[in-house]
Amino acid sequence: MSYFIATDGIRTREFETKEQARAYSAIHAVYGYRPYDPQGNLYDPPYPLLVCRMLAAAKRITDYVRYMGFTYGDAPINPAMDHEAKKISCDRMVDWILYDCGFTDQPRKQGMCVAGPILTDWCVSHGFIKVDDPTKLQPGDIVFTRPNENGDPQHTFMHAGYFGGEAFRYDCGSDMRIQSVQPFLEPICDFMYAYRPVDGAK
Repeated sequence: MSYFIATDGIRTREFETKEQARAYSAIHAVYGYRPYDPQGNLYDPPYPLLVCRMLAAAKRITDYVRYMGFTYGDAPINPAMDHEAKKISCDRMVDWILYDCGFTDQPRKQGMCVAGPILTDWCVSHGFIKVDDPTKLQPGDIVFTRPNENGDPQHTFMHAGYFGGEAFRYDCGSDMRIQSVQPFLEPICDFMYAYRPVDGAK
């Protein structure tokens, strides 16, 4: 018997009907699940495919750094390319997600820091869509917060959808967050702006 499936790209669940696979994907959309028919064709994904892939990458990466005992810190090499140092931070997590989704033109040394604002400038150069209103955020958006005295962001994370008055996020901005099961719910404070990745913009 051929089955419909729901998958995050690694884990796969089989279903007898199209509706079951679609419903499972919708319920687990925060992890990047999307449904495919028995012929391997994507249909009715909860979000655009790039967003699904980003959410799935975020889940894999945050699970991996938690299991492997990473700690918060300034990685000497972009951890998307070499994570032997077992150091991760808010911006390096975002770098890693983007790298896993095909945005590989990143610096090897350290990676794209949120300060500077190096990561913001990179998003602009890739034609990502700027979002100035936090109520307009969509899953997969890269959020920048906590302006410093120069007006540059000091923190970044990946938005994964609203739930009530809080927002799901993937965020490696502290040891406590790195050690948390992600995504987790937390209000968005000190919002500055966000950038929405565009498939094929690189």
